[in-house]
Amino acid sequence: MYEVGYPGIKKNCIRAVEWYRRAAKQGHCDAQMRLGLIYEKGREVEQDYEEAISWYKKAASQEHMGAIKHLSKMYEKRMCTEEERINLKKWYEKAENHILEVARHGKADAQNYLALLYKKTDIKKCIYWLREAAEHGDVEAIQTLAWMYLHGDGVKENYGLAIEWYQKAETQGSTYAMVMLGDIYEGGRYVERNYEIAKVWYWKAARQGDKEAVRRLGNMYEKGLGETSNCEQAIPFYIEFARKGDNYARRRLGYMYENGFGVEKNIEKAIMYYSSHDDSQCTLKMGILYMYGEYVEYDEEKAIDYLSKSQEPEAYLYLGILLEKRHLFSDAFQAYFKGANLFQKECLYKVAMYLYKGIGTKLNQSEAYRYFRYAYYCLHGESAYQLSMLFFDGVVVKKDIQQALCFLIQAARLKSQQACLTLAHFYGEGLYVDKSFELSTRYYQMANDINC
Repeated sequence: MYEVGYPGIKKNCIRAVEWYRRAAKQGHCDAQMRLGLIYEKGREVEQDYEEAISWYKKAASQEHMGAIKHLSKMYEKRMCTEEERINLKKWYEKAENHILEVARHGKADAQNYLALLYKKTDIKKCIYWLREAAEHGDVEAIQTLAWMYLHGDGVKENYGLAIEWYQKAETQGSTYAMVMLGDIYEGGRYVERNYEIAKVWYWKAARQGDKEAVRRLGNMYEKGLGETSNCEQAIPFYIEFARKGDNYARRRLGYMYENGFGVEKNIEKAIMYYSSHDDSQCTLKMGILYMYGEYVEYDEEKAIDYLSKSQEPEAYLYLGILLEKRHLFSDAFQAYFKGANLFQKECLYKVAMYLYKGIGTKLNQSEAYRYFRYAYYCLHGESAYQLSMLFFDGVVVKKDIQQALCFLIQAARLKSQQACLTLAHFYGEGLYVDKSFELSTRYYQMANDINC
């Protein structure tokens, strides 16, 4: 409950670890498995592969199939001993035999697990156990069969059977199946496109609180899809679901009133919808509004408060910028680091620069190089430029002029003004490259265009 957060219980990974550890010490295999996963991924604890393996082993010895699979993957990353390999094989065989025995007695979750187990190795056995689970009314198995027939995943495509299986899942109250049926008719890839039938299925799921169905329906109304759909109808639709507490509906209402999309522009109403609930994207939006004083009076404290509540990757970037402005460099680094863990490219770049200069954290230029590369993989131009400079200097990495030029050209393509100016200078002076007035002029023009 602490790991994911429940109504009345705030998400707290540290408390979750404490409770998992208590249960794990008493031999609870699921808790041992969860602890292994937490240490493997480094979630709110220092990443520790040996500790992860230790907990996975404890759960695996109790025939926990999930722990066995994670342990096997970890062993692949490093050479395991002969004893570990034998134990792993023994645990796996025991667990499989146990699940097989339970499945034969009609236990649907065991049948589902076996289907998943056989999916890559024996598709016939996979289908057999899925059908067995489906016959016992297991909705997950029914939905999996529908998906496989819809996409030809291991079986021959059969749209009729796919729709039939989704309808069976729908009769058992599966909102996922309702959304999929709506998607089939909206997309028209497998049957003749019919927006009205699609809306019927989406409405059925939306009335049962399915957030994806609300998003799909709202999108149809906004785009005017269907005989009775138009952009204006999106407003009362969103209002209805906003009153029921749907965050997506509230976000869209805020956006539509802010930008005058399908309704007369009304900033007060936009802010009302953005600020009337606890939603990560809306708290980000409110933080940005107060940060730039857009439509509301500039308030740095409120901006920091809103951004701190948001878990959006962008929120960590803006939070870091505000903390940096206050010269709280250590706090700013922590904010950027959280964003970097979510692959926010500007945060990756900021972390790299802080590490490279030793600002707000210990100087670590080799680690900075690693983060520059991560940001570059996310197509960040300035990171490509910094990488080129590292290869020119040859301090952190071995000096390599060709590699440096490659990164410099990539940086220019990714619209780094510094890279364009540097290349313009190189071609103008004939440094590292053949002198070329034409290319020099072209890169100066590119730099000027970026500035505009």
